[in-house]
Amino acid sequence: PGASKAANRATYDRFVKENRNVSTLKELTEWYKGNIAEIDTLPPDWLDDLRQEYNDQQSELKKKLAA
Repeated sequence: PGASKAANRATYDRFVKENRNVSTLKELTEWYKGNIAEIDTLPPDWLDDLRQEYNDQQSELKKKLAA
């Protein structure tokens, strides 16, 4: 498990950065769909964290639309 986490750290960090940089809900959805197979290879705790990042970004983008 430790080696798996080490190997996936760069992927996780890249996903967090990409997730935070999308500017529309459509881009966010497309980004997620395009990366789901690789996202699913992350360790479970990181997967949970990334899903929270996704949900947070989705909420922020919805707020911007409503403003």
